[in-house]
Amino acid sequence: MVGKRTSRKSATKYSWLFSLRSSLANNILRLNRRAIFLRESVKSSIQNTSGINRIGSLIAMLGVIAPAAYLMGVNYYQGQLSVYGINADLFAIPAQDAYINAYYAVAFYLMALTTLIMELFKFLFYLPNLYVTALVLFVLVILIYSLIKLSKKTLKFKIKKWFVKLRKLLSLLHWSNNDFTKAIGVAGLASYGLLSVLYILMLLSIFWLVLPMAAYYKSIELTEEKRTKFLQHGCYIKEGDFWSNCKVLRSDSGAIIYEGLLVAHTEKYVAFFTKKGAFVTPYPKGAVIISSFSESTNKI
Repeated sequence: MVGKRTSRKSATKYSWLFSLRSSLANNILRLNRRAIFLRESVKSSIQNTSGINRIGSLIAMLGVIAPAAYLMGVNYYQGQLSVYGINADLFAIPAQDAYINAYYAVAFYLMALTTLIMELFKFLFYLPNLYVTALVLFVLVILIYSLIKLSKKTLKFKIKKWFVKLRKLLSLLHWSNNDFTKAIGVAGLASYGLLSVLYILMLLSIFWLVLPMAAYYKSIELTEEKRTKFLQHGCYIKEGDFWSNCKVLRSDSGAIIYEGLLVAHTEKYVAFFTKKGAFVTPYPKGAVIISSFSESTNKI
């Protein structure tokens, strides 16, 4: 009886400790759950922020590409007019046409690049050059394999000695032991901002200067080829095509005003190029532009 009373007293005496421990365990569990919830919330917010930053970067990139493409299209159009000696001030180009010209300018460069790559593949992988290519690759593989095997043999003996020397050198050059290294680091960080600005300016110069000028000269190249064919052959239809390279400006009475290459036209002016030269004239009232298509047209 005495033992039972003692055990009951002990249980009653330490019951508050058990309840306190249970309360603490529950609180710790709640805190862990809150910590996990906060961590997941922070992760999701970081992911959302990174997604927003990517969208912002994409919008900023589009904000740069759009005007650059417009400048490419305008320069492409001006290059066409310059080949025929026509002033571009009389023939303003709509924005949608400028973007279409930019598309064609990029497409022509990509076609030229694709052609160059195909020619390179033909040169390397067509017989008999294929044998030479295979021999060069085989010699290169053997050389690399030999260097790897040689480095494994010599590296085991020298790596410890070089590691000790490198560790001493790094300790000597560390900014905590060397003020000169610290000065170099500060100067490097300062120059990093300057280099970043120069890098951005270089990219802007590519978008705003190099690409439009490339479109301009590509347009000149293509238009000069078109003009040369016209001067050599006149009006003609390509084999398998149905329309002539020439256009006809016909008055309301049916008379032919100009026949040749249609360079540009607006509601007020029209420009033609013939074998006699380039002509810019106000758009005659009631006149129409038709495609030159007749039995006498040459085919090449």
